[in-house]
Amino acid sequence: MARKTASPEEMRQAVADYVAAVHRAYLASTADLSPAVAGALPLLAAEDGFSVLAVGAGDLHLIATLQALPTARAGEVEVPDQTGGLRWRLCFYDSVVMPELGTLAPGRGSVTAEEVRRLLGVGTWLYHLVLSPAAGLSAHNAVHAGTALGHGHARDVLATQAGSR
Repeated sequence: MARKTASPEEMRQAVADYVAAVHRAYLASTADLSPAVAGALPLLAAEDGFSVLAVGAGDLHLIATLQALPTARAGEVEVPDQTGGLRWRLCFYDSVVMPELGTLAPGRGSVTAEEVRRLLGVGTWLYHLVLSPAAGLSAHNAVHAGTALGHGHARDVLATQAGSR
């Protein structure tokens, strides 16, 4: 039996569920940190929320940023979400919405994270995750990604705090 291709709405929902699961794992992995460390974590320090760009450029690029982005224009999809005090808006980009994405790597393989951020004009980011189509958007994978992200951010905050003493 042939596998049914997911509709754009189903794909967007799968990405939204994955991003929420990453953020829940991030919160769980950093829950026992001291208030000073937790308060300095990039995602927790974003009191006004942040944006997560879901960019289809061969692989799926998930880029969280504090940079101001315009509200969704015609053809663009934006979904607000939150969990455990984190608030974000998920913005979707692919070559239909942004044709320039289709020109990044025609015939040469993977698109680099730097190329995607440069094309979108993202100069500062809280995280940039890259998922290959074969990896899937499972909750299991999201837990690993969110836990690793939380531990990495905590390590960076602790190193910065230790260096400022």
